Amino acid sequence: MNEIRPYRNEEDRSEVADLILRITRHDGNEPLSEEAKAQWLQGQEGPGSLTVLHENRAIGYIHGMWNPTVGAWSFEMAVDPGHRSTGLLDDLVSHAASRVNDRKAGDVRVWTSAPWMERWAAETRRPLLRRLLVMGMALPAEIPDAPGDVEISRYQPGIDDAALLTVNNRAFVGHPENGDWDEVILQNRRSRPWFDSDDLLMARTEGRLVGFCWTKRHDPVTGEIYVLAVDPDFRRRGLGRFLLLSGLEHMTDTGCEQAILYVRDGEEAAERLYRSAGFRPVERRSEYRYP
Repeated sequence: MNEIRPYRNEEDRSEVADLILRITRHDGNEPLSEEAKAQWLQGQEGPGSLTVLHENRAIGYIHGMWNPTVGAWSFEMAVDPGHRSTGLLDDLVSHAASRVNDRKAGDVRVWTSAPWMERWAAETRRPLLRRLLVMGMALPAEIPDAPGDVEISRYQPGIDDAALLTVNNRAFVGHPENGDWDEVILQNRRSRPWFDSDDLLMARTEGRLVGFCWTKRHDPVTGEIYVLAVDPDFRRRGLGRFLLLSGLEHMTDTGCEQAILYVRDGEEAAERLYRSAGFRPVERRSEYRYP
């Protein structure tokens, strides 16, 4: 008999940590996104976060967070490989949805990242909202060739913040994750264990910030193109490709042997750019509306 209860940070943390480790070893990738895991590690669970216990052992966890950009609750799930069933997913999501709807009205959205979750979404006819492609490639990549008078420098915390936020918000208008950043969000990203100011490459023309490539380290051999932003006034000048290749060169110089990134399925221009550099799809993550 399973017990579904609100996540308790003090009591459930070690159990959920062990659950995430078991899933990662079995599936080859972590069940939670970087943002959801960071919130969990920082004790920032929303009211929809639940733990599933079986014989006093955690076999499931659902993380719920409010996304103000789209006015919706976003759920991500981690379920033990030995207890995966559509029934358990239904129970988790319905319990979580009933809890958050008592707090703040809004859409409920569920992320899936594994074939068995995709089957659940198909069987229950959840409307698909979007898909993210996880793309990967081996390093090194092509050497970048700077367009015009563009110069690359490293990010300086505090000094570059305002310019970075301006370019980011101009580049990602309405984007569910990257849009509408402010100093609080930027400071939160800088507080992550992986952050290194040398990994954030800033592109300037005549002193003006026109784009940036933010990379991050996953492990000793894997890096990620975390955010690639180009000011709309400077698009179609080869700046995006230059920044992408500069980021990949930086990863290579720091010992990475492979790179990954996330791109929204259907963003054809971005996908063409990434494919031209050597990236190929390796995984898909889907977002569905519930119910």
